[in-house]
Amino acid sequence: LCKLAEIPPPPPMEESELTRMIETEDYTSLWRVPMSLGAPRKEKDKAGTECSVAEVAVNTAWFDGTMVDSLVFTSFVVTVAMEGLADKYGEEARLDRQSWTILKNKKFLGD
Repeated sequence: LCKLAEIPPPPPMEESELTRMIETEDYTSLWRVPMSLGAPRKEKDKAGTECSVAEVAVNTAWFDGTMVDSLVFTSFVVTVAMEGLADKYGEEARLDRQSWTILKNKKFLGD
C-alpha cells in the first residue's frame, strides 16, 4: 500500500460500523475508499520466488490516522483493492486473497 496526499480520503467511518457492515454483508452503504490501482507485475520475493505485485495508493492522512493501526480497515482495503485489480486488469490480476503481504520498512519491491 502506498500513501498519496493527492488521493481524497474516504468519509469518516468507525471501525465498529465497518465490522458490522462486513459481518452482516450489508453493502447498501455508499461508503467507498478512493484508491489508485497500479498494473500487476511479476517480481521476486525475499526468498527469490516469483510473485505478483501491484501498487495500491490511498490517502496519506487517512492511512496514517485510520488504517495503520486497524486490521479491519487494512483487510477491507486489501480485499477491495484485489477485487478492483481483477475488474480493471482481468485474469492477470487474480491475486491470492489469503496470503497477501504489506511491505513494511521498504519503499518498493522491484526496479
